[in-house]
Amino acid sequence: MRTLYKLDKYISHAFSYMLSSLPSLIILTFHHIFENDSERSTSTLFPQHGITVNEFTVLLSYLMNSGYSFISPADLTQNYNTSKNEILITFDDGYYNNMQAIKILNSYKIPSIIFITTNNIKYNRAFWWDVLYREYRQRGFDHDYIERRRKSLKHECVHTIYENFAKEFGENAITPRSDLDRPLTESELKQLSDYSNVYIGNHTADHEIITRISHEEMIRQIENSQEYLMKVTGNKSQYFAFPNNEYNPEIMQSLKKFDIQFSFTMDERKNYFPLQRDIDRTIILNRFTFNGTKNIARQMRSIRSDIHMLSWMKTWKNRY
Repeated sequence: MRTLYKLDKYISHAFSYMLSSLPSLIILTFHHIFENDSERSTSTLFPQHGITVNEFTVLLSYLMNSGYSFISPADLTQNYNTSKNEILITFDDGYYNNMQAIKILNSYKIPSIIFITTNNIKYNRAFWWDVLYREYRQRGFDHDYIERRRKSLKHECVHTIYENFAKEFGENAITPRSDLDRPLTESELKQLSDYSNVYIGNHTADHEIITRISHEEMIRQIENSQEYLMKVTGNKSQYFAFPNNEYNPEIMQSLKKFDIQFSFTMDERKNYFPLQRDIDRTIILNRFTFNGTKNIARQMRSIRSDIHMLSWMKTWKNRY
C-alpha cells in the first residue's frame, strides 16, 4: 500500500507540472497549531498532525502569491460557480491552539470552519489520541509504535478507550496538561462563533467512527453535537466532517435530517464547479490534510494536480 501511495504522489506531481490545473475549490484541513518547533518537540501531541504558526503563515503567503482566492463556506450555498482557483481553510476537533491560526486568518479576513468534537469541550477532556501519545512517549515508546497503537484503537468505542486509559495511566491522564493539548472552552467556542469569518462545524459528540456504531448511536452522536452547538453558539451547524473519514450513503442521507447542507471528507481530491447537488444527500466536499513536517511547495504541487488515483478509488467505495 505504501508503494501505491508513493506512486500516486509521483503521478500527481508529474501532472501538476505537465498540465494547467482546472478551476476548482481546494479545501485544506489542519488539526493543531504549534507555536514553534520547540513546542512541537514536547511529546504532547503527534508532531505530524500539526503545523507551526510560522509554517501556517508561510503557507498563506504561498497561496496568496500563487493567485488563489479564499472562499467563505456561506458562498457555497448560493449555487456558487467560478473560473478561479479557490481555497477553503478548515480545522478539525476543536483545539484551543487553533486560536493562533484564527488570529492570523482574521487579520487577512480569510474565512475558516472549525469542526467541533463537542463532548471534549463539554467535559474539558483531552483528545484520546493525545493521551495515548503523551503517556506512551513518557514510557519510552517510539512514534511508529504509538501510531500503530492509535490505529488499532480508533475503531473501539471512545468511552471504552477513556475507561481503559484511566485504568492504565490513572484517572488524571485524560485531563489536558496545558493550552497546547486542551480543547476550547464554551466561552471560547462562543467567541469564535461570533467572528464574522469563522464558521462552526459538527464533528460528532465523541469523535466516534460512525460507520462502526449502530444507526441509533450514530444519530445520537450527530444530534447531541447539533444540540450542544445550538446551546453554546445559538446556531445549529450546516457543516459536518466525518471522523476518521469513514462514511457511507446511509450516513449522508441521515445528515439531511439535521439541516446539514455540506459534509466534508478527507478524500484527497479537488472539488470542481458547479458543485454536485443531490436532493437526498448533503453536498459532499473533499479535503486535503496539510502536514507541517513536509515541504510546503511540494505538497501544494501535489494538491494542485487533477490526478489523484487512490482517492478516486476510496471515494467510489465510500459513496456508492
